[in-house]
Amino acid sequence: AKWSTDSIAAILDNQLNIIPRFIELLGGCTPSRILKLVVFVLGQIAYGDRIRAQSVLVTLPSFLWLLNHPDKEVRLNVCWTLSKITEGTKEHIQAVIDAAIFPKLFELIRSSDLEVQVEAGHAVANATRGNENQVWYLIHIRVIPVLCSLLLSSTLQTALAFD
Repeated sequence: AKWSTDSIAAILDNQLNIIPRFIELLGGCTPSRILKLVVFVLGQIAYGDRIRAQSVLVTLPSFLWLLNHPDKEVRLNVCWTLSKITEGTKEHIQAVIDAAIFPKLFELIRSSDLEVQVEAGHAVANATRGNENQVWYLIHIRVIPVLCSLLLSSTLQTALAFD
């Protein structure tokens, strides 16, 4: 569920400056249940509006290693948050490119659980709305075969048949 703009504003306006604390939690030996919540809140912030999403970009280096986390729910939340970021501005897409996250998303699309595959696919597909250089970057690292493999996946086809 989407949080209200007021809830997101309260988090960001908090005198404790929550984003640096989140970065600490993302980079340490934080239990999976806490990581899921932190990433979920970051996704809600990114989903709130494009200006607030800017504050989440500093967490992208942590997201790269979290995409390898053994807990599927952590990976799923990270992919969902990345899809909210790539839904934003061209600057947001560039930040994800600069953090070298797309190759890992491609790997997840090829080899992960269906839910994670689909959410990683959303993050990648959203980025195709970037500027010309960003789209060429995605083409160069072979975005088209990756997205086609997801669309042609028999598991995805079966899941869609039941929706």
